[in-house]
Amino acid sequence: MKIALLHPPFPSAFWLGRAIYNHNFPLGLGYIAAYVRRAGHTVKIFDPEPCGMPLELMWKKVKEFGPDLVGITSVTPNFMSARRLALEAKRRLGCLVVIGGPHANALPRSTLQSMPGLDAVILGEGEIPMLALATEFDARGKVDFNKIPGAAFIEGWKYKENPHPEPISDLDALPYPARDLVDISLYYPHRFFFGGKKSATILSSRGCPGQCTFCANICMGRKFRPHSPVYVVGELEYLAKKYGIGHFKIYDDCFTADPRRVSDICDLIISKHLN
Repeated sequence: MKIALLHPPFPSAFWLGRAIYNHNFPLGLGYIAAYVRRAGHTVKIFDPEPCGMPLELMWKKVKEFGPDLVGITSVTPNFMSARRLALEAKRRLGCLVVIGGPHANALPRSTLQSMPGLDAVILGEGEIPMLALATEFDARGKVDFNKIPGAAFIEGWKYKENPHPEPISDLDALPYPARDLVDISLYYPHRFFFGGKKSATILSSRGCPGQCTFCANICMGRKFRPHSPVYVVGELEYLAKKYGIGHFKIYDDCFTADPRRVSDICDLIISKHLN
């Protein structure tokens, strides 16, 4: 299957000004891309905002790629952009279109109702559902969303929501996010921090044991699932050597849930002489 993963731009009013722009690599799309690519599928990530790519040019490149599926991620601030991309993807390409991310996970029914032509919302972690979707497509040339774990969709005018797959317990079995599918130099922190030097976002764990009703950790779950210190520091070392990155932003829901693990990560950074 050929899969195009889209990261919608944020509205300009969301930013205080160009001087403090920051662009973060879309980790969720990166993990999905790496996971399905390892299974033999062809994936591209399209993130037009960091490189200032006009959407018309992005659509030209997406059409040249010829995807069988367009997958879109969304948080609330860029949800309207995601909605427009989903509508355009269906109109221009006529392929399968799905959406995931915190906003769609919080409001799957209204997301489907607001996007005519959207095939499904992917709930929870995206790796397993997206691979199931690609495998189903390769086997049959089409997709029955009743067979896709974590899919919410409308069938016969009725809303359906499949059970979520079990959260991935062994996170170390996942490949590193597919950062090679983008120009990594376009991603940097706020200009206030580190002078805009090379940086990367990482996830060293997923989930949080807290039960706060207002939290958006519905995507990753309410159970703390860590990468091992060896995996985490291995990713830091890989990014430092391959891309010259020396600053990292940890995007965990609860990095310090296991203080011993944090100490072991720090000890490994010191022992490896990583600057």
